[in-house]
Amino acid sequence: MLFRSSILSGVIDSLPSLAAELGKPTPQIAIEDHGVLVRTQLSDMLRNVFMHLYRNSLDHGLESPQERLQAGKSEAGAIKVTLQLDAEHLVLRMKDDGRGLDLQRIQAKAVEKNLIREDDAPAPQEIAQMIFASGFSTANAVTEVSGRGVGMDAVKGFVEAEGGHIDALILDQLHRLPVQD
Repeated sequence: MLFRSSILSGVIDSLPSLAAELGKPTPQIAIEDHGVLVRTQLSDMLRNVFMHLYRNSLDHGLESPQERLQAGKSEAGAIKVTLQLDAEHLVLRMKDDGRGLDLQRIQAKAVEKNLIREDDAPAPQEIAQMIFASGFSTANAVTEVSGRGVGMDAVKGFVEAEGGHIDALILDQLHRLPVQD
């Protein structure tokens, strides 16, 4: 089954209404599937995973149009998905051109939820993984889109139920961490 046409079509079709609900322009979507065919048995799981990931990216990752323009970015964000085969695994990567993970906020929320102690000093990559904790959310308010405590932990569950693995990779967000003496 082709990833783009069969699995993501309904998910991508829902993005304009979700973006409008959030007061954001519809993001540009790029998919590089390299012609990879996906087993039919995985299609529902992947559809669920990418629905959550796209929603999360739109709500938390991509800034408001005003913030984007002030940062010298285009008003509408961009989200890119890449599929490739790596040895015996299907590797899926999703990246947006938004603000990146707010590691300070994630760490503060993890302390608040007693996932870590205040005096712990986890590595940036460890902080990023905390978004997969059950019930974890950095949303200020509960909405239809976020803050319900269902999201990235559900994504992790979907992926792991099929024998997969998921990571939140941080590439250029290290500057967002406070410098510690």
